[in-house]
Amino acid sequence: MTDRLSAGALRVPRRALALVVMVAVLGYGLMLGHADREVLQQAMRQLPEALLWQVAGLALCSYLLRFCRWQYFLGALAWPVAWWRSLEIYLGAFALTLSPGKLGELVRSLYLLPLGVPLHASLAAFLAERLLDVLAVALLACLGGLLFVQFQVALGVLLGLLGVLLWGCTRGLPVPLLQALLRRLARRVPVWPVRLPFLLSGWRLLVGTALALLAWSAQGLALAWLVEGFGYALSPWLLMGIYCLSLLAGAASLLPGGIGVTEASMTGLLVLAGLGYEDALLAALICRGLTLWLALLVGLLAMARLACTRSASVLS
Repeated sequence: MTDRLSAGALRVPRRALALVVMVAVLGYGLMLGHADREVLQQAMRQLPEALLWQVAGLALCSYLLRFCRWQYFLGALAWPVAWWRSLEIYLGAFALTLSPGKLGELVRSLYLLPLGVPLHASLAAFLAERLLDVLAVALLACLGGLLFVQFQVALGVLLGLLGVLLWGCTRGLPVPLLQALLRRLARRVPVWPVRLPFLLSGWRLLVGTALALLAWSAQGLALAWLVEGFGYALSPWLLMGIYCLSLLAGAASLLPGGIGVTEASMTGLLVLAGLGYEDALLAALICRGLTLWLALLVGLLAMARLACTRSASVLS
């Protein structure tokens, strides 16, 4: 059974991936069609080539920070995996990052089964990651939004509530409630993350939240560097907030990877912040290309390596 599941994990849904890429190309083409080509070319020439490598480096740092959190969670659950093997599995799941809600990344659970990690443990780590990602992105979006006077009161209240929630979780206050909820759901679902409350309490929550904030700040900073490269002097906090707010809009759309909605939201918010349409559009598309699409490429390469490793072990 385990061999069957792990073999299925090695298959990339090529048709679905091709369809998503085609939709993305079509959407990006429509957005570029409303831009002035000469202005776009001039903006591209203005952008230093070294900056693109720096932005890609920030994205890779973001992936590594998220992997460190994953490895920390597995260790906290007493299911440690060798870091090099765990890194291959973690990055390989990026090949399915375009699934709605990134649920395709649950493929990690299937890779970890042959290594002895039970489904309930890897599922708990995955859900803890997703919840902390949403929390971190929401916090960064609020911090950037505080620069807008008209939103300061509402966002201040929201930040306060998020702070109280974090404090309560570190004190273990919601743990009994979560445990009762999970026990009720476990009656209907065969495999359920019973250790999720454990990961979302105490130092595990603080470490996980800190790593999530650093990881998503790195990607938000990538947008800030791109905007600066186009010659605009805007607050990095504002631009990180715009990036994270666009991610939330894309996630709310339930589209694969938030494609189209995230880029359109980011472009519109950058225009409101004072950028020209062509500069805003290029900044959004390049930022997404060097974060989302780079993650997909890294995932496909890692999954190909996993497939080769598995084939070599079968032959031997």
